[in-house]
Amino acid sequence: MRYESWFRHLAGALALITCNSAHGVLFRVGADAACQYNSPATAIAAAQANGSGVDQILLSGDFSGVALIIDTPLELRGGYANCSAPNPTGRSQLTGTDGLSPVLDIVSAEVTLSGLHVQGANSLPPRVLYGGGIAITNAVTYLSDSEISNAVAKLGGGIAVVGHNSVLVIYDDVEIHHNYAYEGGGIYVGEALLRASYKNLSIHHNSAERNSQTLEGGHGGGIYVTGASGWAADVVIASYEALEPIVGARISDNYARSGGGGIYVTTNASASTYETAIERNSTDGVGGGVMVYSDGNFSLARRESIANIFVKNCTSTCARISDNFAQEGGGAVMTMVGATSVRQAQVIGNSSNHGGSAFHFGSIANATRTNSLVLDGVVVAKNNCNVGTNASRPCAVYSTVNSDSIELRHVTQVNNRLANTPVADFRFNGNEHLSIVNSILIPDALSSNIIFGSYAAGPIDCNLYSRGMLGNRPITGTATFINAAANDYRLSTSSTLSAGIDTCDASFLGEPDTWYSDPLLMSRGQNLPNVGANSGTLHDVGAYEAMPSLPFGDGFED
Repeated sequence: MRYESWFRHLAGALALITCNSAHGVLFRVGADAACQYNSPATAIAAAQANGSGVDQILLSGDFSGVALIIDTPLELRGGYANCSAPNPTGRSQLTGTDGLSPVLDIVSAEVTLSGLHVQGANSLPPRVLYGGGIAITNAVTYLSDSEISNAVAKLGGGIAVVGHNSVLVIYDDVEIHHNYAYEGGGIYVGEALLRASYKNLSIHHNSAERNSQTLEGGHGGGIYVTGASGWAADVVIASYEALEPIVGARISDNYARSGGGGIYVTTNASASTYETAIERNSTDGVGGGVMVYSDGNFSLARRESIANIFVKNCTSTCARISDNFAQEGGGAVMTMVGATSVRQAQVIGNSSNHGGSAFHFGSIANATRTNSLVLDGVVVAKNNCNVGTNASRPCAVYSTVNSDSIELRHVTQVNNRLANTPVADFRFNGNEHLSIVNSILIPDALSSNIIFGSYAAGPIDCNLYSRGMLGNRPITGTATFINAAANDYRLSTSSTLSAGIDTCDASFLGEPDTWYSDPLLMSRGQNLPNVGANSGTLHDVGAYEAMPSLPFGDGFED
């Protein structure tokens, strides 16, 4: 479903809730004389007895020993100073019991939560199956202005969304942090939908650890997404702010023992992220930022528009996979029988101890099943492989295994560190497919290889190389960037002109015009007078369409 479509659906649903709530009853909960109830549990019981309509429960103060089952439509809003206050001024803390139950257990109902700090009991080992903080089962939940922390469960330490009819919608000022689980430290999505239409969404410092008894688990430090045969799971994370500066969602500083430090996507599931930073996540296994496994799909991109409003006001490079670490391979992304696409973004500063410093492909028992990677308008830079215990496997930027497909379109790949850093390291049957179009490929100074191994070519066309030229129309000359040290990889248009400006056509790009823009959403084919080939129909090589040098603040504001 297109983002605009589900956002309109969300807006309609929220409007419906607002309208319906007028027919419900208002319950005040707190300790002063104006309060009707002194605990959320008694107010929920009253709402259940009230019958039709969406009741509102307004909380003043904090509550401990909370283990609430919500199975009736209602709005639960916290942060009121007292039971006479007309508007919330903060958040109400709901602290769990002893780790035996979720703090909030939402079952077969439509519920709105806001102004809450849901805090678990932080009891180890996990005893709750789903959602130490919030468990959502066959229910629809709207979450805003809330914090979920220190919660523990087997699946979904902070939040679990499970069941074919379950939907979690996150919007405006939500922080999910310091939660723990075997799978999905922050959030677990099982055969369900997650829609994060956010301002100020942060999922950070969550952990996914193995079960010490079974040695299973340890995937998806930030988010775990799984479907099933015949039933998909789907996650979309995207800001709806078009007119205000977009900072982007943050999935950061999460840890997974086995794989997918930031995000883990598996089994008929997809995760689509927009204006999102996946940064500083780590794993002792594979996929420091993201792991895609067994028919999973992951994508990261920027969008041209939101509800037909042109979007251009990212405060910086808000779509990026940066500074993640994987012990075994795939500092940025590990793909094992799945598909990954990254568009109009940066992949910078990721690292691994061997295998793919940025992207790593793996195989499972059925070697005929393949992996695919598409990069379009992407900077791949400063990724580092440390060459650990498996030094026999070179530290490639892209490490592949069997019949895999890599497509690079308008990619700037530079400053990736240490020796043996080719474009791709092919190791299995030679049927891997490699396409490189309109890209800048500059290997490490110590590397003699652009590509290691054999592959099925094509197209490889109109690329700028420092050496080892491949394919049709290779570009000679030097790529001169505005400020590579500050990760500004736009081609310079100063007096010393960079090669590759107004040079490449679009004949091999293989994508519709909707993707013909760079990470700053500048349209391809811009003519720069007195620069390059001086043709408005030709693209610049690399991730960015060159523009006249202007006094940008950090190089990326527009």
